[in-house]
Amino acid sequence: MASRLDRPLRRLRRQLTLAIWLGRSARWLALGLAVSGAAILIARVAFEVEAERALWLLAPLAVLPLLAWIGVRDRVPSEQGAAAWLDLRSGASGLLLADYERADERWAPRFDRQLDRLPELPSMRVEAFTRPVLPALGFAVLALLVPISRAEPGASTSFFDRAIEALAGQVETLADVAELDETVGRELERRVQELAENVDPDRPEAMLEAIDSLRKDLGREGQQAGEKAQEMFDRFGAIAEQSGLTPALAQELLEGQLGELATSTNFSELLSEMQKVAPELQGLSERLGQGGFELPKGIELTPEQLKALSRLAQSQLRGKLGELSLAGLANLDGLMAGDPRDALAKLIEQFHEHDEDCTKPGGT
Repeated sequence: MASRLDRPLRRLRRQLTLAIWLGRSARWLALGLAVSGAAILIARVAFEVEAERALWLLAPLAVLPLLAWIGVRDRVPSEQGAAAWLDLRSGASGLLLADYERADERWAPRFDRQLDRLPELPSMRVEAFTRPVLPALGFAVLALLVPISRAEPGASTSFFDRAIEALAGQVETLADVAELDETVGRELERRVQELAENVDPDRPEAMLEAIDSLRKDLGREGQQAGEKAQEMFDRFGAIAEQSGLTPALAQELLEGQLGELATSTNFSELLSEMQKVAPELQGLSERLGQGGFELPKGIELTPEQLKALSRLAQSQLRGKLGELSLAGLANLDGLMAGDPRDALAKLIEQFHEHDEDCTKPGGT
């Protein structure tokens, strides 16, 4: 290559290389800053990452200028192309290009005059490279510095709500199944309502204490109802056992137990199902209903009727105990675990009125 054109070509190619590299780096940095800014924003909002730690998400941007340099030289025009560009811009009409390809001293004076008239290389404008970078840089800086407000989550009331709902269900079960005093029932309902209206998760100790206190009171009422139902269950079992031995005594005991059962629970289902469950009792259900579960005077039940009626009463009591157990108010472990002889002894003692000359098993 002619030494006279070597320096302008070298300067032109260096400037073109720098311009291509800066342009590519600017585009890649703009894209990288936009992606990093979005990642910083997501990390701070969704994962509560502190701004100091989120700053490390900008670290990969440091390698972008290095990556942008790869392949830059392949995009710079060759020396021949640079010579053609200089010839065209200077208006040499092919003189510079011809001298580059074949130096000839014959046109050296003209070539020197043409070199003196070479235009200045266009200067690189900074704004051309910063224009795509600045908006992306501003977005990344805002993602780092903008304050992220996080509302403090309030204390959850779901645990207390579920506990109070369970207590309300227990109160409802007691009202439906147990012989619950009306005043006691109203007081329990009032306490449940008061708890539901004054749930305070900021005072968990006080809430737990109130819930536990009400649960204990409900458990006490349920336990009493369960013990009473179980005692009656055992008594009807004893009556069923006795019906085949002394029907007269069994009927006397049954009459007392039916009266007690009628005052302690809703026995209407027993009456409606009596004929389906125990054909031996056909026609007896209407007569029992008219007398408030009292056997009409003069009627003598057969041992089969006594046993069927006792077993049917036990079935109703078993359902009562089951409801109390499902509500967490009674324990079924002792069901039918009692000795029928003990239950029979208690029944005889309860219904047997003694006098000084009493010798009859049924009393006087």
